[in-house]
Amino acid sequence: MIARATIVSTWLLSLAAAMPANGATEFRARGIIFAQHDITMSATVPGVIKAVCVHLGDRVSARDTLVVMDDGLLSSELAVHVASLSVARAELEEAMTAHELAEKAASRLHGAPTAWSQADLDAADNEVSKLHSVVEQKRSAVAREEASVQHARIEIAQTVIRAPFSGSDSDLWVRFAVTEGESRCAAIGATVRVLIKARNKGLTAVVRHMGSTVDPTTQARILEAKLNTPATRLRVIQPGMTAEVECDPTSGVRGR
Repeated sequence: MIARATIVSTWLLSLAAAMPANGATEFRARGIIFAQHDITMSATVPGVIKAVCVHLGDRVSARDTLVVMDDGLLSSELAVHVASLSVARAELEEAMTAHELAEKAASRLHGAPTAWSQADLDAADNEVSKLHSVVEQKRSAVAREEASVQHARIEIAQTVIRAPFSGSDSDLWVRFAVTEGESRCAAIGATVRVLIKARNKGLTAVVRHMGSTVDPTTQARILEAKLNTPATRLRVIQPGMTAEVECDPTSGVRGR
């Protein structure tokens, strides 16, 4: 009985010596980098990106240019529509002049009806009606070309993608999952180490959010930590990158 008690006591003492003072255990988890304030922006017209005017971490104001797409093809289409509009307007002007002359001629005939036969009067009226239809057709053609020009100009404007609001993308976070035992090491305010292999960058992050529920299958909960990212590294670290997150139990809990 005494021997068994001695063995149990020795095992408990060795376990206590192996664990950090705060009762946490070390862990290594795979995480993903994300931006706390994320917005998805996409081009409304197809094309090739010509220039990216900002980088991750740059501060922008509303309406600042973010991306410029090549508008060469759209500009060519606009030039064609502008030329067609010029032709359509000239044809409308010509049709309106012809219609005006026909109306004056018909008016003169009707001013002296006894000097002209009914057939002559009807022919003059028919000519006015025919030219009126031509004017309406030309006016519709002008409206179509004006709409085409306006549409082309809108598409060209859409090749410049602008910031919808002021702000900065410098707040980067890492999301990862830990088990219940490991979460004692990654409590709110704890500092964790983050290794981004794609860029061979090692950073630290402070745990700010912890999921309130535990996944019944994996027995893990989700944590989110804010990266302590130097400005010089913002341009090489992007949302969507994977990272390894590990806890140093000796670092203690910081940043409460």
